[in-house]
Amino acid sequence: MPCVVEGCAHDAVVLVHDSLPFAPGAGPFRIKGNAYLGALAYTKIHCELPAVLGKLKNPDTAAFLAQRFVVGGFYDVGPLATLAVAAALTAGRPHLTWLKEQGRDVADKDIGGVYRVLLALASPALVMRRLQRTASQYFDFVEVEVIEREDRWETIGSGIPEGAIHTYMATTEAYLVTALERAGAKGVRHRWLPPEPAGHKHGVAVLRVRREVAWA
Repeated sequence: MPCVVEGCAHDAVVLVHDSLPFAPGAGPFRIKGNAYLGALAYTKIHCELPAVLGKLKNPDTAAFLAQRFVVGGFYDVGPLATLAVAAALTAGRPHLTWLKEQGRDVADKDIGGVYRVLLALASPALVMRRLQRTASQYFDFVEVEVIEREDRWETIGSGIPEGAIHTYMATTEAYLVTALERAGAKGVRHRWLPPEPAGHKHGVAVLRVRREVAWA
């Protein structure tokens, strides 16, 4: 993947480029609004939001992030991926570390609230079998296949734009592990395999990524 920042660590100002090549809000790859609400809430706890927005190269991205998001709405995923880069840079944290910690925080709050009762009635296997449907309710661009093996489960997510692959992986890992634990799974083991090229969609490279999941 190309570097998403302009300049180097010695620059006086480091500006973050948009993660996807679409005007903010106009991208065809969309994610549910609660992802934005959770990410912005987490960012505000750990950073000064104006400082984060000040690191964005495109002022239209900052304007997009300043809007009022609705939990059930669907929004361009590109600015969400860009926000994570800028927030991690502002906080002085590695990008992937920031995404994983943010994902765990958001998943714990979401699943502990809206979905708590549903998961109390579900088994870990049912969580996995519902994953394809769950993913379609959260992302409108990902095709998910779930495979049950004798000793583990596998999922394959396809159609993920390269610029949002880390956002997808961190978000879904946090949600899946948290949901499995809330459904009673003990010792959850989650492993990603390296993403693979899967062609192009809407003029950008998309990837396919496989994961393996098991529990005691």
